[in-house]
Amino acid sequence: MGLLALPLCGARADWWLLLLWWFKPLYEAPMIWWISRALFGERPLLTRA
Repeated sequence: MGLLALPLCGARADWWLLLLWWFKPLYEAPMIWWISRALFGERPLLTRA
């Protein structure tokens, strides 16, 4: 996500960090869901064969 935000902001590090923080729920929620399933022994849907 950070690499996608970098070209949009150019050399402005403050805008790049703001975009990274703003879009955090989009990329953090799926990771937390997957880790919580794996932690308690349930196989997440993406890895079921």
